[in-house]
Amino acid sequence: MNVETEKHCTVLIHYEKGVPPSSEDLSKRLESKKDSVKAEALEELVLLLINGELYPKLLMTVIRFVCTSNDHRVKKLLTIYWEIVDKVKENGDLKEEMILVCNALRNDLMHANEYICGSTLRLLCKMKYYRILEPLKEAVLRNLSHRHSYVRRNAVMCVYSIVKSFGLEVLPEAPEDIEQLLLVEGDLSTKRNAFLMLMHCDQDRAIKYVLSMQDQVSSMGDIFQLSVLELVRKVCRTSSAHKGRFLRIVFNLASSSSTAVAYECASSLVALSSSPVAIHQAASAFVTLLTEQSDNNVKLIVLDRLREVQKHHKQVMEGMVMDIFRALSCPSLDVRKKVMDICLGSLVSQRNIKDVVAMLKKEVIKTLGYEAQAVEGNLEYRRLLIRALHACTGQYSDQAQSVMFLLMDFLTESDQTTATEVVMFLRELIANYPALRVPILQRLAETVADVPQSRVLRGCLWLFGEYCEATLKLVFPSLHFCALRLT
Repeated sequence: MNVETEKHCTVLIHYEKGVPPSSEDLSKRLESKKDSVKAEALEELVLLLINGELYPKLLMTVIRFVCTSNDHRVKKLLTIYWEIVDKVKENGDLKEEMILVCNALRNDLMHANEYICGSTLRLLCKMKYYRILEPLKEAVLRNLSHRHSYVRRNAVMCVYSIVKSFGLEVLPEAPEDIEQLLLVEGDLSTKRNAFLMLMHCDQDRAIKYVLSMQDQVSSMGDIFQLSVLELVRKVCRTSSAHKGRFLRIVFNLASSSSTAVAYECASSLVALSSSPVAIHQAASAFVTLLTEQSDNNVKLIVLDRLREVQKHHKQVMEGMVMDIFRALSCPSLDVRKKVMDICLGSLVSQRNIKDVVAMLKKEVIKTLGYEAQAVEGNLEYRRLLIRALHACTGQYSDQAQSVMFLLMDFLTESDQTTATEVVMFLRELIANYPALRVPILQRLAETVADVPQSRVLRGCLWLFGEYCEATLKLVFPSLHFCALRLT
């Protein structure tokens, strides 16, 4: 593709052009009195220009013979043509012919058909030549009060594009006009566009509007609420003058039914405040998203945010540990691992250890069912749970007795990794808690004969040899049987 043409091309459509027609052939068809012929010729011209052909002489032909057409298909194609056509000379100056286009564009901006008005405004958003836009400013501003929301919405974005490209001084009345539109606008998308324009071009007006409407923000649509949250973060990072009132708005929106709004509110609260009340509200919103959203990617993102909150606000998070554990119902092993890392990292305490262990035991039992064993990742999840119970009882010895017999049932599992984990767990209990030795060894004596894995069996025999004293007679028959198996 010609480099100079590509520089001005914002539309890419593949076209098998074969042998390109001559300028004379296209010109003759563009000059036709039939709109259908004009439309076909203009469509071919557009596709050829997009794919690198150059027809500089046809610009004047289009201005003279095509711009006057009222056919809707021709109008649509003209919009694309004005977007992609090369508008400057070799030296970079705007072509004089493009000034003639302004009259056609002004007529389209005042057209009775709202689609033509709106699509023309969308075209002007992509125009970066002030000499084209200058004579059209009045018509653009007039469309801010158009009867149709499609036109008003695009008029707002056109005004914003002009101000963003050339500065507020070219449209000094724009902020006031946009503010007036914002006060009376009923269409949500138009309202959002107007608010975004004010936020980026006249922040004080945007702040004034939000504060005057703070009680109504929670009843507005989610796309507008997201824009308000963007302003809140932007303002609160640079000034604390309105921080209290803005945070109140965020608190009200945190319970929104929109997941996007709830997530942004929680993120904003964590970023803007360190008070326990704000962090608790944010964590609650994250936990609600974690448990209610079915998308695993959303769960992983929320878990990452909860991990960040945990690092700095562990005490606030402790009371939510059981709610976070509810995410274990998700079959994704990645989600389950993150849940375990967060909860067992520092959130388990003497106040909640009993509930945590009881919940982990229930999850272990769930992995034993016939249907559960057919689920992919069930074994890995069981190992994860056994390690979690191991970690919990290592910190809180009073919970060991309620767990050890349940875990000993896994010694007879065909999965060697799981059974080995259990042996290491028993070894730690026997070594650290002498009061548990007798009941563990008694139960082990009843189970050891059914252990299928030689490595696990050696671990059990080592426990008997190392710690059996008064109970040796009790376990001797089992030891003799196991020794015969190993030999």
